[in-house]
Amino acid sequence: MRMIRRGWIVVFVLVAMAMVMAAPAAAHVAEVTTVVPLADVQDDESLRRSIGQAVDRARAETIAFEPSLVAVTGVRVLGEHVLIGLLFADADGEAMLEGLGGEDDPPADRVTRDTPWI
Repeated sequence: MRMIRRGWIVVFVLVAMAMVMAAPAAAHVAEVTTVVPLADVQDDESLRRSIGQAVDRARAETIAFEPSLVAVTGVRVLGEHVLIGLLFADADGEAMLEGLGGEDDPPADRVTRDTPWI
């Protein structure tokens, strides 16, 4: 009887360890569309400033994690507005996205605070 209990305990511990080790990492990835009104743009410098403010606002208001990757997924002019698609990912999300890409895929354009907007 004692041997059977010990066997069940060992099985339970092994199953618990397998479940813990198989738990997926918490990857955070979010795609956000933000807008820049063209009515506020007078020249290249004001466009750069407006785009930077829109990216900062999207980051501050839409995600609750610290991104290690910010990529522009698309830009479209719609009437008097510029729509900008942004992809935010943390380190685990970035690793997941890299694993999804094929060998022929070009690397994503990375946007940092020092990236010139135009």
